[in-house]
Amino acid sequence: MLEHLSWDAPIIADVEVLVCGGGPAGLGAALASARQGAHTMLIEQQGCLGGVATSSLIGTWFGSYSRDGRYPVIEGVFKEIVDRLVAEGSAKPPTNDLDGGSAYSGYAPWHRGTVPFEFEAAKRLFDCMAQEAGITLRFFTTALYPKIEDERITGMFVASKAGIEFIRAQTVIDATGDADVAFRAGCPMLIGLEEEGHRGWMSPGAMSFVLEEVDAQAYGDYCRAGDYRFRDMIKHLREIGEWPYTDDIFIAFELPNPKQYYVKVSPTTHEQGFDGTDPDVLTLGMTRGRQEVHRLLTVLRKYFPGFAHARLSQTAPVIGVRNTRRIIGEYQVATSDVRDGRHFADTIALTGYHWDMATPGTEQRLLHKVEIALPYAEIPYGCIIPKTVDNLLAPGRAISAEWDVLGPFRIMPAAFAMGQGAGTAAAMAAHSGIAMRDVDVPALRERLRAQGAIVDGPEG
Repeated sequence: MLEHLSWDAPIIADVEVLVCGGGPAGLGAALASARQGAHTMLIEQQGCLGGVATSSLIGTWFGSYSRDGRYPVIEGVFKEIVDRLVAEGSAKPPTNDLDGGSAYSGYAPWHRGTVPFEFEAAKRLFDCMAQEAGITLRFFTTALYPKIEDERITGMFVASKAGIEFIRAQTVIDATGDADVAFRAGCPMLIGLEEEGHRGWMSPGAMSFVLEEVDAQAYGDYCRAGDYRFRDMIKHLREIGEWPYTDDIFIAFELPNPKQYYVKVSPTTHEQGFDGTDPDVLTLGMTRGRQEVHRLLTVLRKYFPGFAHARLSQTAPVIGVRNTRRIIGEYQVATSDVRDGRHFADTIALTGYHWDMATPGTEQRLLHKVEIALPYAEIPYGCIIPKTVDNLLAPGRAISAEWDVLGPFRIMPAAFAMGQGAGTAAAMAAHSGIAMRDVDVPALRERLRAQGAIVDGPEG
């Protein structure tokens, strides 16, 4: 623990709830906390909210509907965001794609209820929502180290252009994605795979980019003819020496503008064993990623239907990271919990996504042959409560779970939902002065229902 760590830093705020990180989990948490009447501050190291949605250019939300497309499993704050973007023409509603196999999901038949959105509109909306909720928002501010007394965080040392500063807080939400706050608070951690021989290995990073002037008709016709992941095309190109990449698939996702696509993963920007907590690895991922985007675009223009005149619009300012550290919490969600459709008494969110974790190496560990009992999975409150610190929560991809569980849990809509649960719980704990693990869970679940969040599946 870092009880004695201190700097001579000015106190810039004294809040009930401090949220570190403005991605989906952090934004959901801050909105929920502020709307519960807690004085809430949100700090973000980039210049916009949205995390991978906006800074890493992941322009489609998956998993808010059950895997069979029959009903929504994530609403609340996420639905509010979608509805507002749809109303202004900056997103497509999930009901447009309940059967799967649309251009918005790269023609994958197993996706249901996909929501493509425009990056700039999302940035602006997130700013507006934070302001409407009365959140104290600070960009270009990084969480450094928590100050801890008697197993409670009393505040956070942060860094900005103004230097090192201090924010007093009654409760803290670590929405950094990498469990930065929990790690520096001395909470027990896991990182990467747990398996012998691969322990600590992490999923590859991904550089996303946006292409314009794509011929949507030509691209769609080719995919609908059957080769929707371009496996046949890639096999042929590899045979003739024109595909020097390790990946066997290519995926492009149509944005609300049908001539504009984001490519979720450029084949050789999958860095093997990518450690998203290492700044040197992140730097290499960014520089190499931009070079690989250029190489791939040359191949696309030459061979891929619909891409002959494609023009690169932008590469992501921040490389995508699937998983790094995760907490050891009050409960660790097991792969068997998801597989068997376990119900939890403390469920705060659901997810409709499937197994989807990329194994370090050249293969993906999709577990497609492992059936999931229900068309959704439940996310319990206990998996976002770190051990050893009383007033800290860690929603998002840093949750307490076995590695494969991150597939259905790490997606952005689920992060919004987990964040909403965390923010509501943090406000309750701040108002009553109790530890996070002592929050009245039935009351928490009832408050979430009142906010329009879904915490009960129809088979529950």
